[in-house]
Amino acid sequence: MTPVLRHLAVLVASTASLVAQEPDRGLGVVGLADSVWGARADTFAIVARPGGAEVVAWWVRSSDRVGGEMHALVHGAATVPAPVLEYGYEISGLVVDSVDVSGRWARVQVGDTTAPAARRGWIDLRDPRLTLLRWAAYLPELDGVYALDPTRLVLHRAPNGTRLPAPLVPHFDADDHWLEILERRGDWLRVRLTQPAMICGAEPVPNGVTVEGWVRFLDGRGRPLVWYYTRGC
Repeated sequence: MTPVLRHLAVLVASTASLVAQEPDRGLGVVGLADSVWGARADTFAIVARPGGAEVVAWWVRSSDRVGGEMHALVHGAATVPAPVLEYGYEISGLVVDSVDVSGRWARVQVGDTTAPAARRGWIDLRDPRLTLLRWAAYLPELDGVYALDPTRLVLHRAPNGTRLPAPLVPHFDADDHWLEILERRGDWLRVRLTQPAMICGAEPVPNGVTVEGWVRFLDGRGRPLVWYYTRGC
Protein backbone atom coordinates (compact mmCIF):
# COMPACT_ATOMS: atom_id res chain seq x y z
CA MET A 1 0.00 0.00 0.00
CA THR A 2 1.38 3.41 -0.96
CA PRO A 3 1.79 6.11 1.71
CA VAL A 4 -1.12 8.07 0.19
CA LEU A 5 -3.47 5.07 0.26
CA ARG A 6 -2.32 4.23 3.78
CA HIS A 7 -3.10 7.78 4.89
CA LEU A 8 -6.55 7.62 3.28
CA ALA A 9 -7.27 4.29 4.95
CA VAL A 10 -6.36 5.74 8.36
CA LEU A 11 -8.52 8.81 7.67
CA VAL A 12 -11.54 6.69 6.68
CA ALA A 13 -11.10 4.48 9.75
CA SER A 14 -10.81 7.52 12.02
CA THR A 15 -13.93 9.09 10.51
CA ALA A 16 -15.88 5.86 10.92
CA SER A 17 -14.77 5.70 14.54
CA LEU A 18 -16.01 9.24 15.19
CA VAL A 19 -19.38 8.45 13.59
CA ALA A 20 -19.67 5.29 15.67
CA GLN A 21 -19.04 7.29 18.83
CA GLU A 22 -22.00 9.60 18.25
CA PRO A 23 -24.25 8.86 21.24
CA ASP A 24 -27.69 7.35 20.86
CA ARG A 25 -29.86 9.95 22.57
CA GLY A 26 -32.83 7.59 22.61
CA LEU A 27 -36.40 8.80 23.11
CA GLY A 28 -35.40 10.84 26.14
CA VAL A 29 -33.70 10.53 29.49
CA VAL A 30 -34.55 9.46 33.02
CA GLY A 31 -33.21 12.01 35.47
CA LEU A 32 -33.78 13.17 39.01
CA ALA A 33 -36.92 15.06 39.93
CA ASP A 34 -36.38 18.65 41.03
CA SER A 35 -37.31 17.78 44.61
CA VAL A 36 -34.36 15.39 44.88
CA TRP A 37 -31.62 17.96 44.29
CA GLY A 38 -29.56 18.55 47.40
CA ALA A 39 -29.54 14.89 48.40
CA ARG A 40 -26.02 13.57 48.80
CA ALA A 41 -26.67 10.22 47.14
CA ASP A 42 -29.45 8.17 45.54
CA THR A 43 -29.52 4.57 44.37
CA PHE A 44 -31.90 3.09 41.80
CA ALA A 45 -32.38 -0.54 40.79
CA ILE A 46 -32.22 -1.42 37.09
CA VAL A 47 -33.92 -4.76 36.53
CA ALA A 48 -33.94 -7.32 33.75
CA ARG A 49 -37.64 -6.94 32.94
CA PRO A 50 -40.54 -4.68 34.01
CA GLY A 51 -41.68 -5.65 37.47
CA GLY A 52 -38.95 -8.27 37.78
CA ALA A 53 -36.74 -8.89 40.79
CA GLU A 54 -33.49 -9.63 38.96
CA VAL A 55 -31.25 -6.58 39.30
CA VAL A 56 -28.80 -6.17 36.43
CA ALA A 57 -27.19 -3.03 37.84
CA TRP A 58 -27.59 -0.28 40.41
CA TRP A 59 -27.50 3.34 39.27
CA VAL A 60 -25.80 5.42 41.94
CA ARG A 61 -25.96 9.19 41.71
CA SER A 62 -23.96 11.30 44.17
CA SER A 63 -22.46 14.76 44.50
CA ASP A 64 -18.87 15.82 44.85
CA ARG A 65 -17.67 18.45 47.32
CA VAL A 66 -18.61 21.34 45.05
CA GLY A 67 -22.03 19.98 44.13
CA GLY A 68 -21.11 18.40 40.81
CA GLU A 69 -22.89 15.24 39.72
CA MET A 70 -21.25 11.83 39.78
CA HIS A 71 -22.92 8.77 38.23
CA ALA A 72 -21.89 5.14 38.55
CA LEU A 73 -23.27 1.68 37.78
CA VAL A 74 -22.70 -1.10 40.26
CA HIS A 75 -22.96 -4.70 39.11
CA GLY A 76 -21.83 -7.26 41.64
CA ALA A 77 -18.34 -6.30 42.73
CA ALA A 78 -17.77 -4.04 39.71
CA THR A 79 -18.35 -0.29 39.62
CA VAL A 80 -18.14 1.55 36.31
CA PRO A 81 -19.04 5.07 35.14
CA ALA A 82 -22.67 5.31 34.13
CA PRO A 83 -23.27 6.22 30.44
CA VAL A 84 -25.30 9.32 31.23
CA LEU A 85 -26.30 12.07 28.82
CA GLU A 86 -26.23 15.73 29.84
CA TYR A 87 -29.60 17.38 29.24
CA GLY A 88 -29.27 20.49 31.43
CA TYR A 89 -26.50 22.58 32.89
CA GLU A 90 -24.35 19.85 34.47
CA ILE A 91 -27.53 17.76 34.85
CA SER A 92 -27.47 14.25 33.38
CA GLY A 93 -29.62 11.15 33.16
CA LEU A 94 -29.77 7.68 31.66
CA VAL A 95 -30.82 7.40 28.02
CA VAL A 96 -34.24 5.80 27.46
CA ASP A 97 -34.75 3.72 24.33
CA SER A 98 -38.32 2.56 25.04
CA VAL A 99 -41.17 2.70 27.55
CA ASP A 100 -43.44 -0.26 28.26
CA VAL A 101 -47.16 -0.17 27.39
CA SER A 102 -48.12 0.68 30.97
CA GLY A 103 -45.92 3.77 30.92
CA ARG A 104 -44.50 2.74 34.28
CA TRP A 105 -41.18 1.30 33.15
CA ALA A 106 -38.44 2.77 30.97
CA ARG A 107 -35.70 0.73 29.33
CA VAL A 108 -32.41 2.49 29.84
CA GLN A 109 -28.95 2.10 28.39
CA VAL A 110 -26.48 0.97 31.03
CA GLY A 111 -23.49 0.44 28.77
CA ASP A 112 -20.69 -2.02 29.33
CA THR A 113 -20.83 -3.74 32.70
CA THR A 114 -19.39 -7.12 33.67
CA ALA A 115 -22.42 -8.93 32.24
CA PRO A 116 -23.29 -8.39 28.53
CA ALA A 117 -26.98 -8.84 29.35
CA ALA A 118 -26.79 -5.72 31.50
CA ARG A 119 -26.27 -3.36 28.56
CA ARG A 120 -29.94 -2.45 28.91
CA GLY A 121 -32.36 -2.75 31.76
CA TRP A 122 -35.61 -1.36 33.13
CA ILE A 123 -36.13 1.35 35.72
CA ASP A 124 -39.36 2.04 37.61
CA LEU A 125 -40.78 5.44 36.68
CA ARG A 126 -43.15 5.32 39.66
CA ASP A 127 -40.22 6.19 41.88
CA PRO A 128 -41.01 9.78 42.94
CA ARG A 129 -37.32 10.65 42.82
CA LEU A 130 -37.26 10.14 39.05
CA THR A 131 -38.60 12.05 36.09
CA LEU A 132 -38.88 11.10 32.42
CA LEU A 133 -37.99 13.74 29.86
CA ARG A 134 -39.10 12.89 26.31
CA TRP A 135 -37.43 14.67 23.39
CA ALA A 136 -40.74 14.79 21.50
CA ALA A 137 -42.15 17.08 24.19
CA TYR A 138 -38.99 18.82 25.36
CA LEU A 139 -37.18 19.92 22.21
CA PRO A 140 -40.06 21.96 20.70
CA GLU A 141 -40.26 24.00 23.92
CA LEU A 142 -36.71 25.31 23.49
CA ASP A 143 -35.92 28.68 21.94
CA GLY A 144 -33.75 27.05 19.32
CA VAL A 145 -31.68 24.05 18.27
CA TYR A 146 -29.04 23.03 15.74
CA ALA A 147 -28.83 20.14 13.29
CA LEU A 148 -26.81 17.20 14.54
CA ASP A 149 -25.71 16.52 10.96
CA PRO A 150 -25.64 19.79 9.01
CA THR A 151 -24.78 17.93 5.80
CA ARG A 152 -28.29 16.43 5.88
CA LEU A 153 -30.15 19.55 6.92
CA VAL A 154 -33.14 20.12 4.63
CA LEU A 155 -35.79 22.79 4.97
CA HIS A 156 -39.29 22.33 3.52
CA ARG A 157 -42.06 24.75 2.59
CA ALA A 158 -44.44 22.80 4.82
CA PRO A 159 -44.32 19.53 6.79
CA ASN A 160 -43.68 16.81 4.19
CA GLY A 161 -43.81 19.55 1.59
CA THR A 162 -41.44 20.50 -1.20
CA ARG A 163 -37.82 21.09 -0.37
CA LEU A 164 -36.33 24.54 -0.25
CA PRO A 165 -32.90 25.20 -1.82
CA ALA A 166 -29.94 24.02 0.24
CA PRO A 167 -30.01 26.35 3.25
CA LEU A 168 -26.34 26.36 4.29
CA VAL A 169 -23.69 28.15 2.27
CA PRO A 170 -20.07 26.97 1.91
CA HIS A 171 -18.36 30.25 2.84
CA PHE A 172 -19.43 29.81 6.48
CA ASP A 173 -18.81 26.85 8.78
CA ALA A 174 -21.75 24.45 8.45
CA ASP A 175 -21.74 23.84 12.20
CA ASP A 176 -22.12 27.56 12.85
CA HIS A 177 -25.88 27.75 12.38
CA TRP A 178 -28.98 28.15 14.52
CA LEU A 179 -32.58 27.07 14.12
CA GLU A 180 -34.86 29.43 16.03
CA ILE A 181 -38.08 27.56 16.78
CA LEU A 182 -41.23 29.35 15.63
CA GLU A 183 -43.87 26.60 15.57
CA ARG A 184 -44.33 22.86 16.06
CA ARG A 185 -46.50 20.47 14.08
CA GLY A 186 -46.09 16.76 14.82
CA ASP A 187 -42.45 15.78 14.27
CA TRP A 188 -41.80 19.04 12.41
CA LEU A 189 -40.61 22.45 13.50
CA ARG A 190 -40.99 25.72 11.65
CA VAL A 191 -37.68 27.46 12.16
CA ARG A 192 -35.73 30.55 11.25
CA LEU A 193 -32.27 29.41 10.20
CA THR A 194 -29.32 31.74 10.57
CA GLN A 195 -25.75 31.07 9.42
CA PRO A 196 -23.57 32.16 11.15
CA ALA A 197 -25.68 31.42 14.22
CA MET A 198 -27.60 34.44 15.50
CA ILE A 199 -27.52 33.47 19.15
CA CYS A 200 -26.28 34.91 22.43
CA GLY A 201 -26.17 38.49 21.18
CA ALA A 202 -24.31 37.73 17.95
CA GLU A 203 -24.27 40.57 15.44
CA PRO A 204 -25.35 40.10 11.81
CA VAL A 205 -22.51 39.54 9.35
CA PRO A 206 -22.32 40.47 5.66
CA ASN A 207 -23.69 37.74 3.38
CA GLY A 208 -25.09 35.83 6.34
CA VAL A 209 -28.01 33.47 5.76
CA THR A 210 -31.50 33.96 7.17
CA VAL A 211 -34.28 31.71 5.87
CA GLU A 212 -37.46 30.17 7.28
CA GLY A 213 -38.84 26.70 6.67
CA TRP A 214 -39.89 23.43 8.21
CA VAL A 215 -37.48 20.76 9.45
CA ARG A 216 -38.03 17.33 10.95
CA PHE A 217 -36.66 17.20 14.48
CA LEU A 218 -37.19 13.47 15.13
CA ASP A 219 -36.34 10.51 12.93
CA GLY A 220 -38.56 7.49 12.32
CA ARG A 221 -37.49 5.93 15.63
CA GLY A 222 -38.17 9.07 17.63
CA ARG A 223 -34.47 9.95 17.95
CA PRO A 224 -33.47 13.62 17.77
CA LEU A 225 -32.21 15.04 14.49
CA VAL A 226 -31.46 18.31 16.28
CA TRP A 227 -29.84 19.20 19.58
CA TYR A 228 -29.24 22.15 21.86
CA TYR A 229 -26.57 23.76 24.03
CA THR A 230 -27.17 22.20 27.43
CA ARG A 231 -25.03 24.85 29.15
CA GLY A 232 -26.36 27.86 27.28
CA CYS A 233 -24.10 30.28 25.40
